[in-house]
Amino acid sequence: MGSVRSRITITAVVVTAIALAIAATFLLQGLRGSLLDQIDDSVSDQAFDISVNVEDTETLNALQGFNDLETLQVVFDDAGTLYFANDLGVEVQEILRELPYGDSDFALDPLVVDASIDTATDTPGSDDMRAALAPVVLLDAGDADPLTYVLVARATASVDATVASTRNQLLVVFPVLTALVGILAWWLTGRALRPVDRLRREVDDISAGDLSRRVSESGSRDEIDALAVTMNGMLGRLEGSTARQRQFVSDAAHELRTPLASIAAQLDVDATHPDIADHPATATAVRGEVNRMQQMIDSMLQLARSDQGRALDTHRLLDLDELVRASAGRVPKPEHIELDISRVSPVEVRGDDGALTRLFDNLITNAYRHARQRVDLGVGADDAGVWVTVDDDGAGVAEHDREAVFERFVRLDEARTRDAGGSGLGLALCRDIAMQHGGSVFVVDSPLGGAEFVVRLPRP
Repeated sequence: MGSVRSRITITAVVVTAIALAIAATFLLQGLRGSLLDQIDDSVSDQAFDISVNVEDTETLNALQGFNDLETLQVVFDDAGTLYFANDLGVEVQEILRELPYGDSDFALDPLVVDASIDTATDTPGSDDMRAALAPVVLLDAGDADPLTYVLVARATASVDATVASTRNQLLVVFPVLTALVGILAWWLTGRALRPVDRLRREVDDISAGDLSRRVSESGSRDEIDALAVTMNGMLGRLEGSTARQRQFVSDAAHELRTPLASIAAQLDVDATHPDIADHPATATAVRGEVNRMQQMIDSMLQLARSDQGRALDTHRLLDLDELVRASAGRVPKPEHIELDISRVSPVEVRGDDGALTRLFDNLITNAYRHARQRVDLGVGADDAGVWVTVDDDGAGVAEHDREAVFERFVRLDEARTRDAGGSGLGLALCRDIAMQHGGSVFVVDSPLGGAEFVVRLPRP
């Protein structure tokens, strides 16, 4: 859990650092742009005021600068004549080289540009300045006179200083914020994962021998509570599965012990009384018990494969009526039983032929075991799908037992089915096979007076 906590904390710190870096970049760029806009507006307004207030040469000569040492004011013409400057260190030729004074785009509004002007005397020296350039219209000037301009410029050193100061402050504040986010993420993650750690310890304390225990549910209906509910559901399923496995093993051991005891008893009798031993009869009896054990083991293996989720090949197109007829001809029929297959009609189905064969073999064997004189087989189709019916004229199955007969090792008539060789697994295997084919099997009353087992399968 510490690894998850660390990864979440590191992720939070990295994301926060990246977000703060991006935010700082936009903040500094926005701050610099805003300060430069203020300078541009200031120098542009001053240049405009001078350009509109100077009307003739006399007014121009009388122009006086103001005491703002951070702002440079220069009036000149394109012939290189300097009429006014509040900084005696400015050279007109430098201005003429640096600025686009001949550009007509600023005929109405001052043109604001970057400038690099040497102002080494009164105004602060700086290579980076924002300059506003505007034309001055002199009423007493002739057409051939040089054009006059006013330049107002201010250094951007203060902007750079402000941005640098802000950046330095952010370099101190942002690491502190990142550290606080990391601490908060570490604390919150630990608090959020504490119920998970509690669930882990509770599950770790649950042993395979006591699956009846459950983890505590907070009832908060959040994700942790949903996890606890899911885990309790899983524990319930494991408990049920384990109980069924134990019961299956117990029932299998009990069922296998009966034929083994019969074999041992017959062999012991022959060994104790060799003079009266009938070895052929004993061999026949032992062989019958072995066959019974083999059938039981085969059924248990099929059920075990079904429990493991082994899928059958249910995509092959088969003649359902042929499978039923083949099972009717293969399963040994008692001499006193009459078999009627007149209701078997041609029907196709998709499924596993081996599995379906075992299903029909088991149903027919079960019908022979319980019938008095007659067994009827039927195959057909309707709107709900295809169906197979196996009817007998035996005692039938009581309504309250019609689900129990499909459970494993269940016998409704213990003595009779045991004597007849039943194991209580055949019908359970039938239901598993039908369900794997997307169908079902159930029992109802038969028109013959006994039980009718109905198999329902989907259409191909």
